[in-house]
Amino acid sequence: AGGGGGGGFAPDPHLINNYKNANPHIDGRYALRVCQTLRLPRAAATVLRALRLWPNALHAALALGDLQAAKEVARSAEDKDARARLWVLLARHVLGGAAAGGAADGGAGGGGAAGGGAAAGGRAGTSM
Repeated sequence: AGGGGGGGFAPDPHLINNYKNANPHIDGRYALRVCQTLRLPRAAATVLRALRLWPNALHAALALGDLQAAKEVARSAEDKDARARLWVLLARHVLGGAAAGGAADGGAGGGGAAGGGAAAGGRAGTSM
């Protein structure tokens, strides 16, 4: 199925909608753990975005080196303030301050969500 480890990160919007709408019985946190266990960072980033874990999805896209996907994540957040924070994180990364981004955004940085960071743990309840 889609959202695997190959190809570009930018998920098909239909894939995300299908994940959210057609699979109400799938536990997103479990799907994220499976993606991380199987070392599927692109799929993990897609799940993070579907779960609306915006900072984690942004960091996952940046960890993949996919600036376009990171921009899509920043555009995806429904909340105006969350979008603004994501764009600030993205700008810091582009300008070379990626290491400083973790503390300024309320701790959403660091850990590398797609690489097995804390995204499946305490952050799952965080909504931006």
